[in-house]
Amino acid sequence: IDGRWVLYGLLSGGVMTENNFLSKLMGKRISLLPTTLRTRSLDYKHNIIENLQSDHCAFQSIVSGDIKINIDRVYDFKDVQQAHDYMSNNNNIGKIVLRVSH
Repeated sequence: IDGRWVLYGLLSGGVMTENNFLSKLMGKRISLLPTTLRTRSLDYKHNIIENLQSDHCAFQSIVSGDIKINIDRVYDFKDVQQAHDYMSNNNNIGKIVLRVSH
């Protein structure tokens, strides 16, 4: 299954608890490219967003579902503490979205 996995940061730290995790990756012939945006400048992060928005192909891949974004939960902004608690307990598998009403 040749594949590439780009990993941007770790919410719960860098500890691997799964036995033989690296062996399993090697067995699937996956290339792992770990990185973080924490040390990058605001200009760098802004350029990433601009490039993604201007790249019609990447945006269309998200809209069409070819690139899937895993949304775990959606909370109203008034429930921000509940959302934070959920994330702090490492319950989420995917993004937590805060909905802001006007």
